[in-house]
Amino acid sequence: MSVKFLIAHFEDLVVAGGAAAVVAGGAAAYEPAVAPSIPPLLVTLSDSNANRIIFSAASEHEFIQLADQWIACQLAESVESEALALFELTVVRSLDKDLVQGKIVYCDDATASGLGQIDAGAVGSIMKSSSPYGELESPFPLPVSLMGAATGDKVLEYINSTKNPTAVISKTTDSTDSNSSSPHPDLTAPGLNILAAWTQANPLTDQTGDTRIVPYNIISGTSMSCPHVSGAAAYVKTFHPNWSPAAIKSALMTTARPLTVKDNADAEFAYGSGQIYPSRAVDPGLVYDAGESDYVKLLCGQGYTTKQLRLVTGDDSVCSTTTNGTVWDLNYPSFALSSSTPANSVTRVFRRTVTNVGKAVSSYKATVNGPSGPSGLKVEVVPDVLNFKSVGEKQEFVVTVTAALGIVTLSGSLVWSDGSHVVRSPIVAFVA
Repeated sequence: MSVKFLIAHFEDLVVAGGAAAVVAGGAAAYEPAVAPSIPPLLVTLSDSNANRIIFSAASEHEFIQLADQWIACQLAESVESEALALFELTVVRSLDKDLVQGKIVYCDDATASGLGQIDAGAVGSIMKSSSPYGELESPFPLPVSLMGAATGDKVLEYINSTKNPTAVISKTTDSTDSNSSSPHPDLTAPGLNILAAWTQANPLTDQTGDTRIVPYNIISGTSMSCPHVSGAAAYVKTFHPNWSPAAIKSALMTTARPLTVKDNADAEFAYGSGQIYPSRAVDPGLVYDAGESDYVKLLCGQGYTTKQLRLVTGDDSVCSTTTNGTVWDLNYPSFALSSSTPANSVTRVFRRTVTNVGKAVSSYKATVNGPSGPSGLKVEVVPDVLNFKSVGEKQEFVVTVTAALGIVTLSGSLVWSDGSHVVRSPIVAFVA
């Protein structure tokens, strides 16, 4: 999506090494509209919720009616307490042992480590989370039920409504929930509350006294998104062993499930092309392919010298007037334009080539959707119909985008469809 680079390609070991890689963007690793680098072998990711959740419902008496709303910490053992102790902050030695001993402690702060509860003799804890990304499970050294702010408030209401509140923290199970996204670029993939392999060389947490050794753990972050997309890329490769990394990347991006600002207010700078959809990526219809010559033009256009270029290519490539390209003409499956000044009208012309990998004889019609932001985004596609006669045939088209930029990012999408395939590319205009 971006034309600003944080890393020179000849300093990027992934590029220089020539290995395909899927990279975790990190929730705050890069500012919006900044890419670490855009080689064909690199896919940058954000993390999103999967369609299953790990929960350990606290239930008994009045709690039973809320059980299906509660998200809890993984690896919890079944415990119960005849009483709940209420505290707003649970740090080590901050709790009264006489009040806490043998009880489940309610904490109005999910950042607590659990050591305070253990130190005071608690048998478990219920914690309210205020995370903007939903209920993020984490390992704790004692049984914990972690829940969102709204449900946590209901628990607090219950505690305050009875003289002797009681609770049970049940053993962890799993369930299903709807998908949503949380903060990054090319794609987003499941990365929140992932049941992942865990080294048995270390205990479950880094808390003093925790000696539990387990083969699995619940982990969140873009590092969990990476294996999903790596596996998806390998999956696509098994169907199309001769496809280039750029073609596979295009297939993953153009078939992703679209997301909206309702999923994340940062829009495409949070989730890129959308939520990965591997089964669709096997049959994308069209791909935006790119080879070495395309990237040579890109790098030369970015001001690389011949010496710097050869550090990337490893051959005798030369930067010259014939190899001097622009970043917006890279055959990439997305379109972005920017201005450094708000209230400024910007026009950008993008030249693209798509390769037919679907039906031999097919006709694709272009449709422009959006913008999802305020009005001010005009998109023209020429030609707006592409007719193919064979698999592997290439067709060129030109996209002209004009944006009247304000302080709000404008976004839409270009969709090519033959009636059975939907090849979608995001279009974004923003103030850099």
